[in-house]
Amino acid sequence: ASILLESREGVKAVPYDAIEENDDGTFYINKAVSKSDFSGDSMPDFDKAGSSFPGGELPSGEMPTGEFTPGEKPSGDFPSPPGKSSSNSNKDSYSENPLANLIAEKVIGKSAAELYVSTAETPTKKITVEKGLETDYYTEIISDEVEIGDEVLIPNSSSGEGGFGFGDMDIAIGGGPGGGGEDWYNWTQVLMKNLNPDQAKGISFHAYNVPDWIDKGSSTEFDSNDYYTILNLANYVDVMLTRHTEIMNRYDPDNKIGLIMDEWGNWFNVEPGTNPGFLYQQNTMRDAIVAAMQLNIFNHHCKRVIMANIAQVVNVLQAIILTEGEKMIKTPTFHVFDMFKAHQDAECVYCHTDNENCCEGKNVPMISSSASVKDGVMTITLANCSIDEDAELSCDICNFDAKNVAANILTEDVHACNTFDDPEKVVIKPYDVKLENSKLTVKLPACSVVEITLN
Repeated sequence: ASILLESREGVKAVPYDAIEENDDGTFYINKAVSKSDFSGDSMPDFDKAGSSFPGGELPSGEMPTGEFTPGEKPSGDFPSPPGKSSSNSNKDSYSENPLANLIAEKVIGKSAAELYVSTAETPTKKITVEKGLETDYYTEIISDEVEIGDEVLIPNSSSGEGGFGFGDMDIAIGGGPGGGGEDWYNWTQVLMKNLNPDQAKGISFHAYNVPDWIDKGSSTEFDSNDYYTILNLANYVDVMLTRHTEIMNRYDPDNKIGLIMDEWGNWFNVEPGTNPGFLYQQNTMRDAIVAAMQLNIFNHHCKRVIMANIAQVVNVLQAIILTEGEKMIKTPTFHVFDMFKAHQDAECVYCHTDNENCCEGKNVPMISSSASVKDGVMTITLANCSIDEDAELSCDICNFDAKNVAANILTEDVHACNTFDDPEKVVIKPYDVKLENSKLTVKLPACSVVEITLN
């Protein structure tokens, strides 16, 4: 979740997907009806005669009688608001779904069937709200009719009904680990033990490179220790993927469930003067090296890692594009993605480097590499992760008849970045490498990324 460097009291916020939009562009939420709405002679705020009901006309049926506790089904037949089902038709399928029960019981403390009753059957009231500050997952709402602690309904986008739709919804992606450590490895083990390929085709995995969650550091002003600290975190993804893969192999030896690295990258403090909720940060050659290192790692784990998309694309965190009005710039990270695109849909081939560590006390290999073959072309991607030392590689190309070679390079000072005043400071350029008798010779400047193609 986003950490806002701004303090305010009394802010009311809901998950962003709890907010719906009317045809006229205004916004509303569906608030669970509280006990106070039924105390004494009070009634929910809709016309008793049925001429005006939130979302349309009042359906037929009698109002509930007796005591009512939020989260429990009221006695009597409560009329269902339009579009909000109160049917029990899926309750049995919830009870029989082990994954639904596992998630519901571990996270919320109720069985899936109980959760279905307390969400899909809870009466709601449509409340008009204004949207305030927006973060990654939560949006501030402004309304006098909502109090902190109120429950709101999150629509099920698959079924069009409220509540947690474990029964009818095809769960394509399971909620996986959020990093390394024994708690997260245990999460993967419990999830895989109760998951089968009919329920999910993959589980998600989030891991950001953050040195300190209180002060994440500047994206542009850093020293060599800061640089290697981030690369050490980036390289640790290899360890985490190895551990999570070992667990998944135990329960899914046929690789029917993939591991999806759907949030990764560097997370620094926002740029001075920008909205802290927007997570806008610059992008330097340090980010390019991290992107190359982690993409190479993902390639090595491609048997299990079926998708690896950086957390945000435009203007947020380690973005590949930055915009300002009508202006747009490509970041160094963009260029790395451009250099690695030939790996997509290719076959990963064995690639080993005799390496040395860049920084004492940190696990940062000097050379990061991976290779693949597609349509008779071999692509090799390399990164020299050293901040100040050049390297020369001699590569044996085995079992591949390479006659031609071409290369591109991305390199600059480690602090270099593209700006709206200088959008071409860091760009890809052609590069010379040598191929002779199936031996490839490459000189890698410090802080560089190189793409080589052989055919």
